[in-house]
Amino acid sequence: MSSKRHINIDMGQELTLKEVNTRYPSGPGITVFKSWFNSLMKAASVDEAAFWGNDAVATIPTGNQYKITMSKANMAKVRKTLNSSKRPTFKESKYAIVYDNPAGDKPIKIEFGVPGDKVILFFLLDSTGKKPRGSGKTSQKPSTKQQEMVTLKIFEELISSATTKWDNPKSGGYKKLRDTVLKKIWPDIDHPEREDWDKHFELQFNEVRNETKLPNNNFDVYSYTEFMNFIETWVTKKGPPSTPGAWPVAGNISKKDSWNPADIWLVKKGNEYKNYVDRIMTAPKIDVINGILREAFHEMIIVGISLKKSSGKKLFYDLLNLENRLGPMPEVEFGVFKIDLPYDDAKKEFTKTTNNLTVKKKGGTTVGEMRIGTNTTKKGNNTYEFKASGSQAAQLGKVPKDLMLERLQQIVGTSYSSLPTWKDVEDNMIDGITDKTHYNYWKKRVDAILKNPGNIFQIDPNVKEFPNNMLDIGVKPITKTEAAAGQIVEFAYLLTQMSKPKLNNFVEDCYYYAQKKGMSVRGHRFGPFGKLH
Repeated sequence: MSSKRHINIDMGQELTLKEVNTRYPSGPGITVFKSWFNSLMKAASVDEAAFWGNDAVATIPTGNQYKITMSKANMAKVRKTLNSSKRPTFKESKYAIVYDNPAGDKPIKIEFGVPGDKVILFFLLDSTGKKPRGSGKTSQKPSTKQQEMVTLKIFEELISSATTKWDNPKSGGYKKLRDTVLKKIWPDIDHPEREDWDKHFELQFNEVRNETKLPNNNFDVYSYTEFMNFIETWVTKKGPPSTPGAWPVAGNISKKDSWNPADIWLVKKGNEYKNYVDRIMTAPKIDVINGILREAFHEMIIVGISLKKSSGKKLFYDLLNLENRLGPMPEVEFGVFKIDLPYDDAKKEFTKTTNNLTVKKKGGTTVGEMRIGTNTTKKGNNTYEFKASGSQAAQLGKVPKDLMLERLQQIVGTSYSSLPTWKDVEDNMIDGITDKTHYNYWKKRVDAILKNPGNIFQIDPNVKEFPNNMLDIGVKPITKTEAAAGQIVEFAYLLTQMSKPKLNNFVEDCYYYAQKKGMSVRGHRFGPFGKLH
């Protein structure tokens, strides 16, 4: 087996061993190596909490290096096992495993392939000082995928006949399920810093059966990707069978969540399921697919569920867009946009990266609040996310940017090719005191905001100083603070281009876009789903 050139892929390293097992490529002999590698980890008694696979690639590459890091203690166990009789045997004559297990702290190289031919898989194991998941002062937040997979496993445990019923008090309940099963999906689930998430999942375990009323022993597929991959590809890429591409009336749907935000799908396989899939594949319009999915939902054959983090105190389950005829939605209008952009002169940075805009029932009380800004650690494009008003303050969802942009273009014109971006802000950073062009660019926007047409803004005095603060920052590698603040100003300026009636229509649409609820979007309705929150 001759070694080829290896590309060093060294990013992320956040996958558990179980997650690594889902990323092997397909091909001859791959399962043989996968079985051997897992046997090696088991024989070495590797602590999976101190094991980090590379999450920077969707599939483990063939012919190129795949890096795995682990604690020094784990590395010592693997070295010892490779040099002992506990090392798993490999009996396939067609393939060979060659490893380099040097003394000291040097990485372990493991190559798999055909003798005298190319390397198929090349693993590099290296040590790291990173703390094990679930220990020490720091912990890993659950990724979106981990959140969804934990909940999916809870559903499987509670309503499937194919798993151990941990909900039986004699079996140990949630904590036993958590420590035995869920911890393998998200190792930090019991970390003290993640108590809010632990309580969220425990609440799901305790209440999901009663709240959802989903039948026991009905669904037999609890796959994270099976139906999801099909419906996402069909809706966003393939389109109607007669004219592939954009859907009649609905047009191009760039993201599945702009149509249906379901994160997990429960499926009952069989002839009825196959019939529903066949009907979806021959449907001429999106609203026809919606009707098929409504029927499949009511028959408990295909059930899509959108997941939001709960309060940890009470679980809610809402059914959305599941009526054949949807009545008029309550009218919603603009409340107030509170614009506050404080600036630290010493650090030359803005100290606030989010502002809020409220919406209210027509002539009534506030019903929602849109958060505009970012909570990322680096520069990025702002998001627009609604939460409900009141004591529950449930998250309603993010506004799909493609729908927001389309509605914006209908109101203020197609000269806007995108919503505000960090690149727009970067392109207009002020290059010194003589750069009047970019200074006046920001002054024009702030002056329009300060005029406060229709009394729609609640403006802090620091907003007036925004152009001067941007001048103070000057041209430099843009950071998240000016990126976020600049986009807030740009968005507020866009709102000044609308009359009050159009502004009310715009925020009403955004409010329902965020919830994927009821309203027609470009002639079709949102897809049906249950919302667990």
